[in-house]
Amino acid sequence: MQSGINTEKCGRPKPSAWWTASVLAVSLVYSYMTVSMHVDRLGLNYLERGIQIERHRAVLEKTAKDPWQYRLMSEYVTEAGIRVAKALDIHNPHATAFVFTRYAQGLLIFLACFLYYTMLGLPRAHAVVGVTLLALGMSNADYGSDLQFNTYFDVLFYLAAAMLILAGRYVWIVPLSAIAALNRETAGLIPFMAAAVCLWKRRTEGRSESDATRCMIVSAGALGAFLLVLVGVRLTLGPRELFIPYGHEPGLALLKYNLLRRVTWVRLLATLGVTPLLAAVAEARRRLPVELRAWVWAVVPIWILVHAFMSVMAETRLFLVPFALVFIPGAMFLLKPAETETVG
Repeated sequence: MQSGINTEKCGRPKPSAWWTASVLAVSLVYSYMTVSMHVDRLGLNYLERGIQIERHRAVLEKTAKDPWQYRLMSEYVTEAGIRVAKALDIHNPHATAFVFTRYAQGLLIFLACFLYYTMLGLPRAHAVVGVTLLALGMSNADYGSDLQFNTYFDVLFYLAAAMLILAGRYVWIVPLSAIAALNRETAGLIPFMAAAVCLWKRRTEGRSESDATRCMIVSAGALGAFLLVLVGVRLTLGPRELFIPYGHEPGLALLKYNLLRRVTWVRLLATLGVTPLLAAVAEARRRLPVELRAWVWAVVPIWILVHAFMSVMAETRLFLVPFALVFIPGAMFLLKPAETETVG
């Protein structure tokens, strides 16, 4: 089961040493920029002795609320960093480990985005512009937020899933989904990314029924692995009191709170810009690769609906997954010259 994007047929040369060095440098700079802006707004005391460390300890001590208590992976990763910093006798070990973790996450996200965008068929220059848009959006996505390691790991997991699917490595979605379940419950759409691509290709490209069946089996296995880990963690740790954001119960009360606040729309515009609109126009004009078209419908509507009813939309870090995965590359395909397009 191979991707509809064939890099040899696209005629794109392999990345030169200059391009590799340039992308790495840009990613390092953008990671430094986005994390530094966030850390400056929070302050050192917030990280070393404030809410950031309190929330971290609450998860480790099993006193956090639902859903924070079940987002284990990011906290154990940062705890390992804290122990290393203490062993090295680094001043402010908690803040040092927290900041280093976010630097590493940012660097990996920007590098993964560049690779993902080129795998989709975008020219390298367009991919760099896309990475720049993501960096600008991430710089404005810290409203009401601490460093939120699980959110950025979530972005990485979705980008990894997209690249595995584009490379035709569907079977790796199964372990990826299991690991992602330890990080955040919002990774539950990853198995549907593979299924959506299989069904879309079956309908538009006439792929064989056997290929589609094998792909759907893998997708079902990925969903099963995700649910097994997710439910297993919750059963092991037991029920927790539900976190109520700003005193508004999830559901219609929170939806009303989201829609009627001016800050919701200001923050969404500051983070996403007009990329959702451009991506929608690109989809309407059939200018997207088949994989990206599948993810427009498999990920974006559900993601927006769930977060509108269950979270505070002004905290726009929650929309970085569709931003990086769909909106930015969709916008880039609309702006890409038609004569150079390569659509799967």
